[in-house]
Amino acid sequence: MICETNVNSQFSSTAPDPRRTRILQVVPSLDYHGHHRQMAMVSAHLPRDRFDVRVISLQGMGPISNTLQEAKIQILHADTRARGRTLQQLSSIVKQWSPHIVHTWGGSADIAGRAIAVRHRISNIVATSCNERWMSSANLISDCVLRRWTTAYVVKDEQTCKDAERRGIDPAKITIIPHGVLPTGERSLSRQAVLERLKLPADARLIGTAGPLNSEKRIKDLIWAADLLKVVRDDAYLVIAGTGPQEWRLHRFRDQVQIRDRVLFLGERDDWLDLLPQLDCIWLGNRYESMSNSLLEAMAAGIPVIATNVDGNREIVKSGENGFLVRVGDRAGFARRTHLLLDDRPLAQRCGKAGQDYVLQRHHAKSITTQYVELYSRILH
Repeated sequence: MICETNVNSQFSSTAPDPRRTRILQVVPSLDYHGHHRQMAMVSAHLPRDRFDVRVISLQGMGPISNTLQEAKIQILHADTRARGRTLQQLSSIVKQWSPHIVHTWGGSADIAGRAIAVRHRISNIVATSCNERWMSSANLISDCVLRRWTTAYVVKDEQTCKDAERRGIDPAKITIIPHGVLPTGERSLSRQAVLERLKLPADARLIGTAGPLNSEKRIKDLIWAADLLKVVRDDAYLVIAGTGPQEWRLHRFRDQVQIRDRVLFLGERDDWLDLLPQLDCIWLGNRYESMSNSLLEAMAAGIPVIATNVDGNREIVKSGENGFLVRVGDRAGFARRTHLLLDDRPLAQRCGKAGQDYVLQRHHAKSITTQYVELYSRILH
C-alpha cells in the first residue's frame, strides 16, 4: 500500500467505506513539533473500523511521517513552491474526498484548512487552538470570521482554554484534551550506543532539551547553566535537539562562552525518542509554556525533569516529587538542581519513576485518543 503521495495524485480509487467516518487532518508540516506529534499519535490510534483518516501536510514531509506510515495512513503533501497552488490543492482534496470532519492543527493549516472546509460546505470543522501569542494579527482576524462555522475547538490545558475564552471563543465549543504520550518500549539504543552516536566519552552524563530554537524557549539560559555546571563537574554535557530562528545566535553564544566541548546542537532528530531514555535529565527553560510534549515524553521515559515555574509546567511537575521547578532565567537553579540529581542516583530514580507514573496515568495515548473519539462522535450526532 502506498502511504505517501503528492496531492497532485488522485486518492485511491477504492470507494469510501460508508460505515467509517472520514477525517481529514490538516497540519502545517510533519516536523517534530507539539501539535504535529499529537496529530500523528491520535491518527495512528483511532480505531480503523470506525475512522478513515487521511493527513495533508502543507509544507512537505518530515520525521513524524514515519509514525503515520507505520499506521498505514495515507499522507498527502502539498507542492510548497507556491502558496496559491498549495491552497488550490487542499481545496481539490476537500472537494474530491468530502470528509465528514476537517480537523486543523494550528499554524498555517488552521485558517487555510477551515476556510476551504467552509467553502466546500463541510459541516463539522475542528480546530486545535493555540495561544494567541503565536497567532499573527491577520490570523486573529480570520479566526474571528471563521468562528461561526467552527464546530469545536480543542485546547490542551486550562491556560489555553482561558486564552481562547478571552479572545471571544464560545466556551460551549471548547473541549480540553491534554497532550498524550506512548509509554517507552524496549530501548532500541543502549547507553553505549547513544554515547558513541554523539561521540561522547563513556562516563558522560547527558542533559537534554528539545524543541524549536526560538526566543521563547530561552535556550541561551540553558547554555549558561551548562557553563555554570561545568565549574563543579567535568562529566556533564547538554544536548540540544531542534532548529529555529535563534540557532545561529545560540551557536555563537556557545562559542563565545567557550563551552563548545560541553554543548552539542543535534538539529532535527527523528531518533530523539530513541536517545531520550538514556538521558540523565531534561531541561525546559521556557518563559511561557502550555503543556509541553517534550516534558511529557521525558517523564514517560522515566527521566527526571527540571523546568521553569510557569503555568503549563506547574500542571505536570510537582517540585521535589517528580522533578524540580526553578524561576525563569535562574541559570544557577538549573545547575544546582542538576548537580544534585547527578550526584544522588536514588533521588533521580524516585523523581523519574514518580513522573513516569503520573504521566502514564493521566496522559497515556490510548486514553487521550478515546477523548478524541468521543469528540468526533459527539459532533457528528
